Amino acid sequence: MNGKLRHLGVSGLLVGSLLLGGPAPARAGTLTKTVDCGAGQTIAGALQSLLAALPGTLRVIITGICNENVTVARDDVILVAGVGGATVNGPDLTINTITVNADRVTIDGLEVTGGRNGITAQGAGKLTIRNCDVHDTGRSGIAIGYGTSATIDNCLVQNNPLDGINALGGTIIVTNSTISANARNGIFILFGGVGQIGVNPRFDAAGPNTISNNGGNGIPSYVAACFGDGCFGTGTIKSARVLTHNVRSLFWTGPLRSPGRLQNTFAQESFMDELAASVKADPV
Repeated sequence: MNGKLRHLGVSGLLVGSLLLGGPAPARAGTLTKTVDCGAGQTIAGALQSLLAALPGTLRVIITGICNENVTVARDDVILVAGVGGATVNGPDLTINTITVNADRVTIDGLEVTGGRNGITAQGAGKLTIRNCDVHDTGRSGIAIGYGTSATIDNCLVQNNPLDGINALGGTIIVTNSTISANARNGIFILFGGVGQIGVNPRFDAAGPNTISNNGGNGIPSYVAACFGDGCFGTGTIKSARVLTHNVRSLFWTGPLRSPGRLQNTFAQESFMDELAASVKADPV
């Protein structure tokens, strides 16, 4: 399924699924901080200085080239490029350039390079990544992990040595983006992850992507998708609307797994039950 894919429909592994809205509006009490990395200021320093701020949205306007690895651990944070743009380059290749572990975070207009992965999220609800250029990282451009729901819109994700975008147990909506020249897959969905590719969160408008010239698949072959004049993949899905609730837990959570895949096992065992019932035998 490599090559140039446009007008992608809905895709996903229906193990868990998603209903993702756009970024949450700024809450009352928005506090704005400007970071000029060219003058020696840092994003991490700005976030640290705002930790004691009253509840509300923290808006960090960034300019210049920021050579740092950044972690966002507070809800309701906006990282946005200022006039002239901004680059975040992760100098430590063992740490993600930007890590998000909080809800309702928006990353807007940044160029992101270096680090392990460019942008990684774990346990982050309603993450929005838009108007970003993520390239030449240490592994994948954008990695969406367990417990994360993310909308990726109007982004360029290219020249990464692993995947452009992957969802390892997370849920993603990808629209109006170009994912190209990544060494493995353009978009990779695994471990119970779910993808809605090429259609907006409300399922009422297309957001076509260009996925091309990646080393492996443009999107995985086991993902159902509609593009061009046909629908392909495991099953044919024109649309899906499933609501999930993220619950914070002290325990590490993951997808429900079983030998031989849960769907196959359920179908086989159900058929055995029917056979047993038809001859009035004990199915065990």
